[in-house]
Amino acid sequence: MDFSLIKVIAGEDVAKKLCDNDYFDNHIGRAAGDDVDGEQLDNLIKGAFVLGAQPVDYPLTDGVYLYLRLRTGDVIALFIETDVKDQDGGSYEVLRISRTDIK
Repeated sequence: MDFSLIKVIAGEDVAKKLCDNDYFDNHIGRAAGDDVDGEQLDNLIKGAFVLGAQPVDYPLTDGVYLYLRLRTGDVIALFIETDVKDQDGGSYEVLRISRTDIK
């Protein structure tokens, strides 16, 4: 990710965290995050700045981390991945969306 761009948009502390593999491993990648209801996604990210993106399991990508600076100034990692949900005797592939605050 572009450290200098993130630094301009979100500050040096956030840029250091988002560009640090150890921070990712200990605070983002292993964090369960808070579930985001798909219908609330537009309201959450409307007007946000995209700081960067990171695919999961590239090149067989099954998820993505989007790093966003929200209208409120908060910075979050938004994790979107495929998941399987069992319902009514069948299995369905769905998107799971979760949010982790970068503090």
